[in-house]
Amino acid sequence: MAPIYILIISGILLALVIFLLCRELVCWYFKYNIQIENQERMIKNQEKIITLLEKQYKLEEPEITTENNTSRMDTINPF
Repeated sequence: MAPIYILIISGILLALVIFLLCRELVCWYFKYNIQIENQERMIKNQEKIITLLEKQYKLEEPEITTENNTSRMDTINPF
């Protein structure tokens, strides 16, 4: 008869393997992996947009006019 600790360790390892296999099947069935890939692509695209907007803002620095000491950004009404 095998020692009890070997049976316990092998049972835990078997349960872990079964859990990992079932988890992978569930993730495949509900397309979680594809959703995560899409979210990662969205994040990368948003980061690109942010850098482009930062570059555009730096190119369009507000200019200070000598009239009334107001900057260009003060005269723009967003609404």
